[in-house]
Amino acid sequence: MATPLIKYRDVFEASELAEFTQLLNSQGIEFITEDFDDSLGSLYGNSPMGKGTTIKIREKDFPKVDALLNAEAANLLDTVDNDYHLFSFSDEELLEIVAKPDEWSAFDYQVAKSILSSRGVTLGDEKLKQLKTERLHELAKPEEVQTFLIVTGYILACLGGFLGFFIGWHLARAKKVLPNGQRIFVYGVSDRTHGYRILFLGLTLGLFFLVRWFLLQD
Repeated sequence: MATPLIKYRDVFEASELAEFTQLLNSQGIEFITEDFDDSLGSLYGNSPMGKGTTIKIREKDFPKVDALLNAEAANLLDTVDNDYHLFSFSDEELLEIVAKPDEWSAFDYQVAKSILSSRGVTLGDEKLKQLKTERLHELAKPEEVQTFLIVTGYILACLGGFLGFFIGWHLARAKKVLPNGQRIFVYGVSDRTHGYRILFLGLTLGLFFLVRWFLLQD
């Protein structure tokens, strides 16, 4: 069975999308694109805002695409003007970019490293590897669920509402993709346990009330 294509990044500019897909095509990397519109936000508050396109690739291709984008960005360093906004950043702000490359473009990541180097702040391969590992550990931490969402899920499930089932499914099964392509559960064990309970209640009681309604029609 072929491995699924998973989200690599969201792109909001048509020009960036064209350049990105052209790069992937030139390297023979399989991908798909999916347009989205989250202008109104998400019920859970974790979706990007606005219209854009999600680019999905295979997990095994994440390191290759990262390397391609960084190599391409490094080749453009000579084109950076002195008034580029990152030149006004402090060393601490630039180090944050290097520590969180998933929040910045490959170009800004390379520019930040170049500026730091010109200021005498050297980041060797071991240090960069350490920063990457620490970032992955940080992003892998389970997200906290607001109590009202769990309580609402139980209430809706007990009332036989299928919305309770979907809340339970989200809590129990929602996953996120780390910058290295690894997919992990969004929530911790305790919250996922609540999710499975809500899911079971919502499904069981929802079917019960549905069957009961059909029987009453006879």
